[in-house]
Amino acid sequence: MEEKTINLFEEDIATKKIKLLKCLLGKKISNIIRCSWDLFTDYDPEGLYSIKKNDFFRFTSGAVIIECGLLEIGFSSLDNLSSITVWLEKDQSGKINKDYFRNDPENHLIGANDNNYTTFREKRLIGQEIVSIKILKREPLNSKHEGLPNAVGIQFEFDSGESMIFAHNLVEAPDNFCITYKDEISFDTWKGIIAYELNDLQ
Repeated sequence: MEEKTINLFEEDIATKKIKLLKCLLGKKISNIIRCSWDLFTDYDPEGLYSIKKNDFFRFTSGAVIIECGLLEIGFSSLDNLSSITVWLEKDQSGKINKDYFRNDPENHLIGANDNNYTTFREKRLIGQEIVSIKILKREPLNSKHEGLPNAVGIQFEFDSGESMIFAHNLVEAPDNFCITYKDEISFDTWKGIIAYELNDLQ
């Protein structure tokens, strides 16, 4: 799938952003930023999807930005496409997206190294090198998902052997888009998923 440079700043499904995702391979994580629309105090501790304080980074609503030096790439998801989306936030020359998340006062920025809202799993990803990226596609769950891309996850694998997944509707959470790990996704869910290497989708 061809990608024009002028479109890298535009949000699109992960399978149409292979070139951009490949820019992360071999790079070390400087930080992972959650652009939360909410504050932790907005969540009802007795609600259906109560969030532990140190899981707030992973399960709050809002985009995620991976920073590797100057390079910043954004991630979210779209319900109408049942897919993870990707866009360029800032390129390595310092050029920023016209909708740069850091400039939006409504976003509450939380880093992976935050001492209140993250766990040790997120903290220890900082400084690790991304050695593999896989796009997870899911069989349609029902007729509503027939014909949709269903690119429901992006799995990042690191030089330490650890991995992290940006997921759309793969685990129970307050928002459809969250950060999770393979051991948190049920066996039945994994049965309907096929993991594609980036080169397999070009």
